[in-house]
Amino acid sequence: MFPFSKVSIGFLLAPGFRQTDVILTQGIIGAPPRHKCYYIADQEELVVGGYGFSIRANCTYDSCPPLDVLVVGEVPDEQLEDARYIDFIRSQVQSAHHVIAASNGVVALAKAGVLAGKQVTADRANLEKLAQFGAEVVDRGESVVDGKFYTSGPSTGMVESAFKVMRKLTGDAVTSIFELTIEYDPKPLYSNLGSDTALQDTLQGIKPLKVAVLTPPDLYVPDVSGSIDVLGSIPGSEIFYVWKEKGKCQGILGPELYADTTFEECPPVDVVVIGAVHPNLSKDVGAQDFLLQQEKQGASMIAVCEGALMLGSTGLLKGRHAVTNFHMVNLLRLADAIPSTKEVVVVDGKFYTAGPVMGAYEAAIMYLKDTYGDDVARYIEQSVLEYEPNPVLGVGSPELAGKVRTFVSRALVYPAVMIYGSGLKKGYRRRTELAAA
Repeated sequence: MFPFSKVSIGFLLAPGFRQTDVILTQGIIGAPPRHKCYYIADQEELVVGGYGFSIRANCTYDSCPPLDVLVVGEVPDEQLEDARYIDFIRSQVQSAHHVIAASNGVVALAKAGVLAGKQVTADRANLEKLAQFGAEVVDRGESVVDGKFYTSGPSTGMVESAFKVMRKLTGDAVTSIFELTIEYDPKPLYSNLGSDTALQDTLQGIKPLKVAVLTPPDLYVPDVSGSIDVLGSIPGSEIFYVWKEKGKCQGILGPELYADTTFEECPPVDVVVIGAVHPNLSKDVGAQDFLLQQEKQGASMIAVCEGALMLGSTGLLKGRHAVTNFHMVNLLRLADAIPSTKEVVVVDGKFYTAGPVMGAYEAAIMYLKDTYGDDVARYIEQSVLEYEPNPVLGVGSPELAGKVRTFVSRALVYPAVMIYGSGLKKGYRRRTELAAA
């Protein structure tokens, strides 16, 4: 397809859906402005996914038009018994040019009768189920492509399927710039040893987490998605989606979300997750006060991408080492922080800052390591998330991308750098004045 042609993309939702399968895939193939995204469910309503993460469906099985790209992520197993769900998949696959599926979403395709004779993969828990449907099962820890079908396990596998489709839709030039801009160069904390069932017992009896995710309007949701997936994997954990008031929240370049807890209602939590937010939020006293109060009560902070600038505006990063995306890392000096240009994740005390998107996974894994130890962190990373990166183009850092791509990426982001810098400078100055008053 022509790089800037209009493409219709559909994301299947069902109660309990795995939010990363939707959010991270949408953040890649849904990024071009002419791409139209449909969030599809049985009814046009708020659909509550895993860990309480909610997306409002804007389309139903009956109203959805023929799609160019169909995305089928992980859902509770009982959803695969819903005949309307399977029938919808079967009908859309007939006309779709590209079909992306992860984990038991691949089983859903198989039940729809569209994978016979195809090479496919899934998460380890679902690989054996696929053979009974006549599929040729492949287990090599990465996204597998056969014709228009892109199948994988969770996390990095699903992201790389999305990049492969983006490459088909827009070509290498656009895809390489995007891979660099979101710095897709994941670094697992642990060596890939495959699924280690012996470590399952490490999750037994450990203290659940209380997690607050800052959920304002214009949140760039891919910057918090990975941390939600990681931290929510601790059994019994509670996740609060927090803003000044409860209600719908339109994510930037993404779906409509829902904030379910106000600042006043939010209890003291173990960790607060902050993604890229609107630059004006660095001047928002109410949001700053919430972060300062939670930190005072003992919370750790995970700040991803421009979320580090928001955190810096509170004064909490003063004198601390920190990182954000490579385009804006030097803006941290405006908050009297010490910018790092080498690490994807920087830990300074209880403050975890990271580069964009996949940095949310890696900062949260580091937090689990520091909180629970290596066995828990390794089990979540390797056995639950199957975090096994195989970048499509391998240009996810300035060093890998070279001078020309890095120049183009910097030029594209430069207007935003100026706006975020201004917001941070004003917000930090105001907070400093309030602290001195």
